Formats: sequence, structure tokens, C-alpha cells
Amino acid sequence: MGGRAWMTVAVAGLMVTSGCSAPGASDSSPEATVTSSPDNGPAVTLDGAFDVGDGRELAIRCWGEGSPTVLYDAGTGTPGIDTVLSVPSTLEIAGTTRFCSYDRAGIGRSDPPAPDRARTIDDLVDDLHALLAAAEVEPPYLFVGSSGGGFDVYHQAGRYPAEVVGIVMDDVPSPQADMPAEGMDWTGNPDRVDYVGLEHQMAVARLPIPPIPVTVVTADQGQSDAADQALWLEGSSRPVATTVPSGHDVFHNNPQAIVQAVEEMLAYLQQ
Repeated sequence: MGGRAWMTVAVAGLMVTSGCSAPGASDSSPEATVTSSPDNGPAVTLDGAFDVGDGRELAIRCWGEGSPTVLYDAGTGTPGIDTVLSVPSTLEIAGTTRFCSYDRAGIGRSDPPAPDRARTIDDLVDDLHALLAAAEVEPPYLFVGSSGGGFDVYHQAGRYPAEVVGIVMDDVPSPQADMPAEGMDWTGNPDRVDYVGLEHQMAVARLPIPPIPVTVVTADQGQSDAADQALWLEGSSRPVATTVPSGHDVFHNNPQAIVQAVEEMLAYLQQ
């Protein structure tokens, strides 16, 4: 999911990098069915489900050790843990620092949310914040958000600015204030999220982020272009924009572009 509002944003001091090569440009993703770490991969250092405060448990898995923790938030309706396992090359990140992913409520190994109300982006942020605390995955965090997961991590940085040291946005279109509601009934979503309301909130009441590094990775065959996605760079202390050969799902189609963006940001943070 994602917005289609087209806009040009001028960003002072913007760094533009060249894209990485891609194995293909298809926007389709392999089915995420892997349930164990790849052979000879980095050690799993955390694997479990934790109570987020209301009797629900959310699942999280981490590889490697170190700080900051890199946390991957998958696209809408996608299990984050199996997504990482289906693209084992992304586990290279765990060779540098701790790398985690999780399953949002109602997805993958995580318990469903209450069925009787629509959920907001604040509910998603509350869940993740409670999960990280319960699992004792302490800040600081470097967040990576794919598509709709990018909204989650950006809002997380706005809500908890002292805990976030960087964000990598994986082909996240700008939100629409008036997204068409057709086919977007929240009662049909496993996570019960009202995505029409979510995009409206992110479009008209988006929280400012702290002055941290932000890298926007735009797919050259994705859902919108670099000018549309440049709004995520506003307020960043180190805005980096890169367009790479890929369909919308860069994490699957060109994973090395995401790994490179994360590793470059980690190196910058260690200076």
C-alpha cells in the first residue's frame, strides 16, 4: 500500500547516491515460508513472542549483537520475520550489529488484535514500542521500513525521538490525505488497520522526526518517484536519496541496495 500524491520537495544539502545493480525488476515477492535460519548464517540471539500489555503476544527474532539495533518493519500484510528469512543476504547486517524483525499483530506468528475496532498508526507504534521493551531490545534503533512499514517507523521516530538514530525508507510513497476508500475496509485486514485513516494522518498531521540520518531508497519501477518520496527527508541531519533498479519491493528484488544503505548509515553513525 502507499500513497500516490505527486509532489516535488527541495531538500537543502541532499546527498544523491547511485543505485545498486538488481537481480531483476519484478515487483512480485517470493512466498515467505522459511522458518529457520539459513545454514551458516549469523546466530539467532533472540527468538520468541512477548506480551505487549493486553494479553496479546507479538513475535520478534534477532540475529547478531551490537548497537544500534537495526529493526526491519515489513510491508503491509507481510510477516517481517519470514520476509528476512526469505532474503538471507540481508542477514549480512547482523555481521556488524544486531538485526531484528518482527510480525505485526494478526500477521505471521503474532496474535491478532481485537476484532471490534479499527486500528491506527498509533496502535502500530504502541505495539512495536511495547514489544521492544518486553523483549529487552534496548535503544538506540536504526529502523528500516518497506512500503507501509515505512509509515510505521517514521511515526515511531516522531513519537520516540530519543530512541531512534536513523531511518532507511524502502520505496515508501508519500501519504494521501484523501486516499480512495474502495477495497480498503479495515474489517478485511488481518491487522485491523484503517489504512485510509492512517494515510490521512500521515499526510496532514505527520510528526516531525529528530535531526537524524535518513536514507530514501526509491525503486525505479516502484509506486512513485524520488521527488514524491523526498518528503521523508525533511528535517534529516543527513538526507540521502538513491534510486535503484527494482520493482516496488526493493527488499526482495534488490536486497543489496538495502544492505548498502544500512551499512553506510552505520558507518556514518560510528564516525
